[in-house]
Amino acid sequence: MNEIIRALLGCGAVEKLEEGRSHFLYSALRVVYTALVFLLCAGYAHSACDPMTYRESQDSAFQKFCGYGSVIIKDNNVWVFNEAARKRFGMPQEWQDDGLKGAELAAFRIEPSGRLRCHNQGDKEVCVPSYECVIELYIKSDIDIGITGNPVVGLIPWKSSLFALGELNPDLKGKWEQAFGLKRVYLQESGQEVDGGAKAIGYDATREKDLIIVTLFIDGRFSLLPTETKRTIRFPLSGGKVHEVEFPPSFWQRIIEYHQARSDLSDRNWYGGKEVDKSLWVYTADFAQRYNMPLTGVNEELEGALAVAYNHVPTGRPSCGYFSDASTCTKSRLDTIFEFYLDPSARISYPSYDGIVKSILGSSTTFLHEQDKYNKRIPEIDTSALKFRTTFIYRSNKTARENIDKWFGWGSGYFQEYIDHSAWGLDFSLLALDMPLYDRVEAHEQNFICFTDADKCLNDEEVFNQTTHVVHLPIEYIYSVDSYDKAQTIDEKSAIGVVRNKLNN
Repeated sequence: MNEIIRALLGCGAVEKLEEGRSHFLYSALRVVYTALVFLLCAGYAHSACDPMTYRESQDSAFQKFCGYGSVIIKDNNVWVFNEAARKRFGMPQEWQDDGLKGAELAAFRIEPSGRLRCHNQGDKEVCVPSYECVIELYIKSDIDIGITGNPVVGLIPWKSSLFALGELNPDLKGKWEQAFGLKRVYLQESGQEVDGGAKAIGYDATREKDLIIVTLFIDGRFSLLPTETKRTIRFPLSGGKVHEVEFPPSFWQRIIEYHQARSDLSDRNWYGGKEVDKSLWVYTADFAQRYNMPLTGVNEELEGALAVAYNHVPTGRPSCGYFSDASTCTKSRLDTIFEFYLDPSARISYPSYDGIVKSILGSSTTFLHEQDKYNKRIPEIDTSALKFRTTFIYRSNKTARENIDKWFGWGSGYFQEYIDHSAWGLDFSLLALDMPLYDRVEAHEQNFICFTDADKCLNDEEVFNQTTHVVHLPIEYIYSVDSYDKAQTIDEKSAIGVVRNKLNN
């Protein structure tokens, strides 16, 4: 067990734990349990219980028995699929409906954006957490759905500070919208096209060798119509042809039940109003001038980055099984996301398809288990172009964080997204990491984020010899991040709340 903790926390963190620094215990446990959830979901635990069915993957008692550990992420999707997909991925038979046409699988969920949605109510503005109604379609890759330019990966930012930056800068927003290769998708209700009913915001043909995954927003109001109302997603093609995805009534019935179960949400969370960014920014004066950002965020002590944005982004996915108790569940986990806007000359090469790489964490793909591939937690994918550099927090007290998994970019956090400047013709590259920064209570010390080629715990000399790029966060910004964190309400049903309550009892 000591070796597991050592691997999860990293070299410097273990030194602090062994020194008996009590203030570090809570933060250390936080990152251990966060890391365990990730590792269990991502498939780095193995046991003699393979292969695993979908039901077993959602059962913390089964996972504990098989040596996977007990904390799991619960699926937050409503599924429908045909018989072939059910057999391939070991999905529950009651969700099979061969009335699904034009796709092998479809998944619906209500997903938080990490922003606020503000509505005018009389003479005041009322803001609520913002969500989107999301559908993911798994379509055979040999079917033409109208993707232009033959890109294999594409996305339009939405769970990102890029969204807010694009709203302030229409020319910038136009760059990724122009580069997106799936221009025309629409929702049809009872044979009539619905204006603004659906919008494609991502696609990826690299996850499965024979499937392309398309992620769409749909107007949530149309998911609440009577179940017999025919609704289709249509992909217009050249020559007047159309690829159509038709959904069976059983799918819509379970979506209505899903809405009813989310009594904490209403249509005000996912429809209308204006979205407001919650990110905590710091940037250079040049970045502020170029992108119309308020001067209050300027700090010329920022080094190695043009801008940094920090936000608490809810995953929307419950977790269960904390402290080996299957009944201990959280409503969601907050990812602490740092987004780094880097000069194109920064040496952080993340080889990727078309300059864009996005983690599958958060997508429905996380919950699919290939029956003919030893039921791995993540479907077998081609990782030949996904060799990421290691990221460390390197502090003035000479500690570094051990890289756990090079593919996901573990160090002080794990990889979320990388967009190379060349992909959209931007003046910056973007790298997003989930970084708890669990020892930032000592913010008076110098903090450096080092990008290296290492895949092991490094000593002082090795860090400096192998670092390819360094970002220095201003001390004032670190204090602001601390204040931002403390201002967030810790729900008793959150992962942090569960750990805190356990430590207090």
